[in-house]
Amino acid sequence: MKTKLLIPILLFSSFAYSQDVKLKGFGSTGIAIYDQNIFNGTNQETYYRGKLQLDMEITDKIESQLDFRGDSRNNSVTLREFSAKFSYFPSIRFKVGNIKKPFGYEYSINIENNKFVNRSFNFDNISDIGFTRRSFSLMVYRKFKEDRNKTPVSYFVSLFKNNSRETGLSTRFSYHNYDITYSLSYQFFNKGGNESIDVHGIGGDIVYEKKKITLAFEAAYVKDFQEGIIRRLQSLDENVYSVSTLVMGSYKFDSGYDVIKDIEPVLGAGFFAPDSKDFEANNIQVIAGANLYFHKRVRVRINADLRMTKNKFSDEYSTETSNFIAELQVSF
Repeated sequence: MKTKLLIPILLFSSFAYSQDVKLKGFGSTGIAIYDQNIFNGTNQETYYRGKLQLDMEITDKIESQLDFRGDSRNNSVTLREFSAKFSYFPSIRFKVGNIKKPFGYEYSINIENNKFVNRSFNFDNISDIGFTRRSFSLMVYRKFKEDRNKTPVSYFVSLFKNNSRETGLSTRFSYHNYDITYSLSYQFFNKGGNESIDVHGIGGDIVYEKKKITLAFEAAYVKDFQEGIIRRLQSLDENVYSVSTLVMGSYKFDSGYDVIKDIEPVLGAGFFAPDSKDFEANNIQVIAGANLYFHKRVRVRINADLRMTKNKFSDEYSTETSNFIAELQVSF
């Protein structure tokens, strides 16, 4: 069935069979200028993208969600997530569907609420080896803000499976101490196939959040199963662990003007080493920019993203894929 026909049918079904439907999402358009675009041979591109999320309240205890994404850069619209939530107990809730694995702070933030236009370079690297993705999952969780009991603890425990090639467990535990949240994440999965391999990863983060200020530090130590399998076939040690660290901060202030109401400078820096036993090969990222708010749901985002990559055979860093992005985003 073509996408043009699929979406109206799903939307109609959602409205017809649920008691209450709320629409959320965003649309954005922008221009990106690259130091060198290795994907299509140009050094700049214009784009537009969007998200349409349907939150459906079936009963006061059961909710469901559909999440569609579209991007002009791959000329497609996809169903990113279907999930159902069951809230029969205040401290134990259940969620099932194609949902996020609970691992790390950055992935816990919806992309439309991210301080930067794109996810970090560290996030992309960890995602490539399976740690920040969606999977068919059964998750037991508790969010501190949703629990009337008000014990300052959140937890997420998720069992996931991707067909016959990946089965595992992902967990995240958080302690909320007023404006500061301390969190630990752990993930294990078995990557099946002809070369089966067990994969482990741990992460930790500290986040300070107030109305106008956000400061976050995040670190992870994860096994790279792809490189591990290559080394196994070469009769070498298959335990290859990557290290990543990321710090980011933002401060929003009133501009005093009617057009651009608020200005939010943002700054981030990250370090990623593909092999913790060889720091000669590494990636460094520095992002600086600002969010200009015409309304709390309408903002222009400007990011200068410096990405420096070095391998063990070179003494110099390459800045390929460094970029400058300006984007208009409207959320609803």
